[in-house]
Amino acid sequence: MDRGLFAPEQHSSEVTGLGIDALNHYLVSSSFDGKIKLWDFYKAKHIKTFSLESPIENLVYNRKNDLVAVSTSDLRVSILNIKNGLKRVRCFDNVAQNKITDICFSQPDSKWLLCSSLDKSLKVFDILTGSLIDWIQFQSAPLSIDFSLSGEFLATSHVGSKAVYLWSNRAFF
Repeated sequence: MDRGLFAPEQHSSEVTGLGIDALNHYLVSSSFDGKIKLWDFYKAKHIKTFSLESPIENLVYNRKNDLVAVSTSDLRVSILNIKNGLKRVRCFDNVAQNKITDICFSQPDSKWLLCSSLDKSLKVFDILTGSLIDWIQFQSAPLSIDFSLSGEFLATSHVGSKAVYLWSNRAFF
């Protein structure tokens, strides 16, 4: 495997997330420095930077609609459009009472954003309306979440557990 380096416009702190678009044109990176950087994937050249006020802890890239969601240490989640040069299209404030552990887009339609946190909850937001549409409380905090490609199931892992849990998506049936 050949190696490339995305520099000299690198982050000033640890990189916390990466995403590559479906056609390998763009790479998106996030960092504890609060910056989201858009890169030309082939040229390894910096295109644009979007700055947030707080350190970025999670990044998820949705290849179907070129949206990127990031969560920050101040318990916010922002959604940016890559094709529009990192334009912020939605911001959710105070999505949790404790550290956000993971975020993901619903599948296959990408109309929801899911957010898990150490407050033992999973919240589901409608991206178009910006509304909280579901809130699930667990006995132990979810650490990782992901939707099946068909949208039928949600997989979760939890603090203190070695198991992976599967949940049926009621909206699917």
